Amino acid sequence: MYFSVQDVNGENFDFSLSINPKMQRYHDILRALEVEPDEQGFMHPPADVVGMKFRGEIIQRQAQNDKTKKVNDVRNLRPLIKGKDTKAQFPDAAEDPGGEDVPF
Repeated sequence: MYFSVQDVNGENFDFSLSINPKMQRYHDILRALEVEPDEQGFMHPPADVVGMKFRGEIIQRQAQNDKTKKVNDVRNLRPLIKGKDTKAQFPDAAEDPGGEDVPF
């Protein structure tokens, strides 16, 4: 998954995370995006997650398969605005000033 991240100082950067549906982080992200389980209890990602927002922390931890390496991970994920549409509002391409500031 690729994320556009904004830190507490308002600075934006890209972040990627390798996950699969068997990992707890995968389900944590879907819950933070307010995805509801189906009637059998399975959670399926929405068709379009571009622009959806949630809060969380990016941390570094030891890799499970190599204790000499550090890997990035996420934790404390939660919806940005509980109970409201969490889709980001992006300007049309014509309105984009084309500068270095990219809306996230």
